[in-house]
Amino acid sequence: ELVPKAYQDKPQNVMLAMEMAQRMGVGAVIVMQNLDIIDGRQSWKSTFVASMINTCGRYKPLRYKYEDRGLIDVTYTEWGPRDPQTGKSRPIQKTAKIQNLACTAYAEEIVTGEILFGETVTVEMAVKDGWYFRSNSKWATMTRQMLAYRSATFFARLYEPHLLNGMRTTDELYDITDMQNSNANPLDKVNNAFGTRSQPIAKPESEPQIQDAQEVHDGHGGQSSDDDDEIA
Repeated sequence: ELVPKAYQDKPQNVMLAMEMAQRMGVGAVIVMQNLDIIDGRQSWKSTFVASMINTCGRYKPLRYKYEDRGLIDVTYTEWGPRDPQTGKSRPIQKTAKIQNLACTAYAEEIVTGEILFGETVTVEMAVKDGWYFRSNSKWATMTRQMLAYRSATFFARLYEPHLLNGMRTTDELYDITDMQNSNANPLDKVNNAFGTRSQPIAKPESEPQIQDAQEVHDGHGGQSSDDDDEIA
């Protein structure tokens, strides 16, 4: 009972965690606490990804630079209910007015002193890629936190891909799984079944408004400083 349910009475999952722990040189319990099993696929917790970067010994603690890019309209696509006759879903275009926050994870490389920047993640990206409005999404209530999680993952993929061992993070996997469960079909097949639409479906009556959220924690267990969001 000291390990997550995904590992209780499941020796195959424990075996995988032990092998991963040996490969990474960390304790098996640490891996089991941070390696989720979702639909048979392994994924790291986002907080663990930031922790791995901070403890690998190659960088000073990871920091996050935020930028407010203003209020914009974003058009995105959702998939409607499946047609009972064809079994296919219909694409629905919607427009949301959002406060387009952006976040970039960065860290100073200890050996060279160079500041390394990861890829910038924006709320616009989260909306267009289907992360923001999926069911049970935390993007609306924890916007800055989710931006930081995803930007830390992008930093790891760019500079330390071996830390992830080719795996996605849990929040990424939930985003992908949710989109797959929607049974979305390629646009060309849907257009062939329903006919090409001459104009997009109108905006929803109440456009979603993205709210700012709490300040993000550094993710390395230390105290936040006033310059966390900017480069000294």
